[in-house]
Amino acid sequence: MKIKRSVAIPWHIIFIITIIILLYPIVFALGSSFKTLEDAYNNVLNIVPLNPTFENYITFFNSLPAFKITMNTFIIASVATIFKLITSFLAAYAFVFLQFKGKNILYFMLISTIFIPFTVTMIPNYIGYRFSQQRLGCYFAAACQCAWYLSNEAVDENNPHLVN
Repeated sequence: MKIKRSVAIPWHIIFIITIIILLYPIVFALGSSFKTLEDAYNNVLNIVPLNPTFENYITFFNSLPAFKITMNTFIIASVATIFKLITSFLAAYAFVFLQFKGKNILYFMLISTIFIPFTVTMIPNYIGYRFSQQRLGCYFAAACQCAWYLSNEAVDENNPHLVN
């Protein structure tokens, strides 16, 4: 099926404008990261810095343990992904090959949770974990513990890794 040029050109223009609007904040942030603090406040409309500098990156890598932060993030994300894959494979196997009472209801409940956003369940999970005395043996317990640890790290005024 061929699309007429008279119809395609306006759509291409709309898509190009949308892409520019979506990419602007990324380009702005990247350009601002190469500006000094004075340039960032005085030349806000200049996307490309007049005098690019690596001072912000040098300060970042000297004041924070960037490698440790990156590795912690990678480890937490990897462990959560592995546990999610393992539990998903086991659940899929059970739903496909095993016959048990309440299978359809349980499957309906599992599929229904797809429509609940994570942000809706994040805080109740955190509160439930925080006030319970027992340690949960599933992967979201580790995620809640890591979130609690990171929130305490951010609040701790004596933390040497925080930039003042």
